[in-house]
Amino acid sequence: MQQCFLGHLENGEPTLTEIPNLYSFATKELAQDATLAYILAWSQPKYRKSHPRLNGLGTEMLRALLATKLDESSIPDIRDLEIKTQYHRIDVLVLINDENEDGLVLLIEDKVGTNEHSNQIEHYIKVAEEHYPNRKIVPVYMKTGNASQCHLPSAEKCGRFLRRDLLGVLVRFQDTGDTIADNFRTHLQDWERETNNYRNVCWSEWGEKWVRFEGFYTELEKQMEEACEWSSWGWEFVNNPSGGFLGFFFAETPIEWGPDKVIMYLQIENATRLTVRLGDRDGPGIRAPLMYKVLGLLEDNALRSGDVRIKKAGRFRGGKSGAVAQITFGTENGYLALKDGCIVDLEATMQRLRRARKFVAEVGSHTGR
Repeated sequence: MQQCFLGHLENGEPTLTEIPNLYSFATKELAQDATLAYILAWSQPKYRKSHPRLNGLGTEMLRALLATKLDESSIPDIRDLEIKTQYHRIDVLVLINDENEDGLVLLIEDKVGTNEHSNQIEHYIKVAEEHYPNRKIVPVYMKTGNASQCHLPSAEKCGRFLRRDLLGVLVRFQDTGDTIADNFRTHLQDWERETNNYRNVCWSEWGEKWVRFEGFYTELEKQMEEACEWSSWGWEFVNNPSGGFLGFFFAETPIEWGPDKVIMYLQIENATRLTVRLGDRDGPGIRAPLMYKVLGLLEDNALRSGDVRIKKAGRFRGGKSGAVAQITFGTENGYLALKDGCIVDLEATMQRLRRARKFVAEVGSHTGR
């Protein structure tokens, strides 16, 4: 039977997404820890003959994790394996081979929706070094949820293994007949599909599922990184009294005007509103007079630009950061370029963001005069 993930099969049978999936209920990181440990346990040599496909899945998953920090030639064949979960708070720890020969310790910091905090990986490396001094430590950060690149730990500190990397292994072993492996794969496939669904859904409907905002931001981040022309970018959830929003931040420009030394930057809120903001991380904060001065420069530059529209962004109250103006391009959908008035045109939208970045840079160069 053909596998389908959206809609119904022609014969009326339920699709895979309509069949109960363990990971619709097992949503916590501990459940994912156990799943990963379970899959890796199949890589033990004793399962090569009795369960060759599951052994292949476990072996390829283990090698893919190790490959995030080791050259292919440095990854040994597996002779023996011991797996521990929540060992001194390490999510998953895998002891590979003899400690006096080519022994390795694979330690995995496993995240679903949260990010690393409190130098967790450095702490876990120290724990592993203390308990297994004769083995090489291979730290890996695994993340199945969506996250901005700026919230991932440095590749120098540890290997990084994201949802797409997990799927890269899991989709090659769809014939194991194992319910847990299949449920985990289809769960991640559905998550990936929902993340990328912003490409097919009318932008006015994105707010029904915030994962579409995350997918859109991930694509913006990817294009900015590939273009090598953007000085800064990143996205995260911002909490506020109104319930918070998912923000994308980019194009930081330092400005100085008298005693005020602040950062001007662009912010997208919930994928639909583009604003110019001022921020002061270390000083006394943003003052309303400065916000009015910057607004005046923005309005003057807009008169010369021809395509950029500027609208004052609410009351100027000052604080550590504040919105000065909203940027639009003379359309009802703000900064977004649409196809047929509905689907976002990514290429044209990126062109508008480049125009907005240039616009802000031009204003920044005139501050303080």
